Amino acid sequence: MVKYQITLEDALDHGTVVWEGESLEEGFVELNSLRKVGAEGYDMSVELERLIMDDNGEIDDYEYIDGIVWYESVEDWEVAHPWNEKEGVWENC
Repeated sequence: MVKYQITLEDALDHGTVVWEGESLEEGFVELNSLRKVGAEGYDMSVELERLIMDDNGEIDDYEYIDGIVWYESVEDWEVAHPWNEKEGVWENC
């Protein structure tokens, strides 16, 4: 069985699986909906990957299929979301 997942990578160096399924077509539908929404909060990029499973059914590796990079680095993200000293928050999140 082939499995796919979509993972959001954020400026805090976290990866969050936001979708997992067995249909590549459904994966592209989900990826395109994220593309339309754009980056939210701390999001830097999103990736659609094929999960490569070992003989025990555990994830052994990932194969990149497609993705969106909104910010190349944390520094790029920080330029778009400057720190507001007065409010104590990142702006534009």
